[in-house]
Formats: sequence, structure tokens, C-alpha cells
Amino acid sequence: MGATFLGCGLLYHIVGANFSSKTTNEYGETESNSGLKTFFQVAGFGMDLTGLGFLIAGSKEAESVINFEGIYNIYIYDTQAKEIIYKDAVTLNSTDTFIGSYLLYKESQSAVSVYYAKLICNEVLKKYDKINQWLDTKS
Repeated sequence: MGATFLGCGLLYHIVGANFSSKTTNEYGETESNSGLKTFFQVAGFGMDLTGLGFLIAGSKEAESVINFEGIYNIYIYDTQAKEIIYKDAVTLNSTDTFIGSYLLYKESQSAVSVYYAKLICNEVLKKYDKINQWLDTKS
């Protein structure tokens, strides 16, 4: 978009520069073209600024902010008593900023999925360690 606006702005500058300030009509009268020349120059300048704005915005690397919330239940089942002896939940709340576009590329989605899978796994393993210590004290 930026290059398109810059190209159109350049074209308007060229067209505006080719207008002379005065022309002669078919009746031999002199007419002023300064309004038309000014229009093309101002429009060209406006398109140049718009194109520059788009180029600056386009040069910034994409950023994705992901808010992740998950609750995972852990149940400990006693096979001899045939009952649940312990129930707990692992809660994971995370807000992360990633460089790149999450929606445009499958590789980005895969990398983010692997990242959150590791976070979940680590939190569940921490909880299992605490539960294991609790079971050791109970026996």
C-alpha cells in the first residue's frame, strides 16, 4: 500500500509539473491553470505522506499477545477403597507477547502450542510432586 501511494504521489507530481500556469483556449484567450496545477501538487504531497505512513507502519514487525487460561483437575483414586481420595486443580494463567503473526503462519501456531503444552506439563508435574509428598506422609 505504501509503495502504491508513493507511486501515485510521484505520478501526480509529474502531471502537476507538466501543467503550465497559463494556457490559451480555442478563442485565443489566456486562461490560468494554477488551480489545477496546485491540485495535482497538493494531492501528490498528500499521497506521498500517506504512502510514507504505510511504509513506516509496515516496517514494524508483527506482534501477537496471547492470554492463556487453563484449569486442569487431578484426581487420586484409591483402587482398594474404590474411591477418590484426593482432588485438586492446577490453574495456569499466562499472558505472553510473541514476535510474529499467530494467525498467518501454521509454524507460529505450532510453536505457541508447544510452548503452552510445556507450561502445562511443568505445572502438573509440580502439583504431582506435592501430591506425592502428601501421600508419603499419609502412609
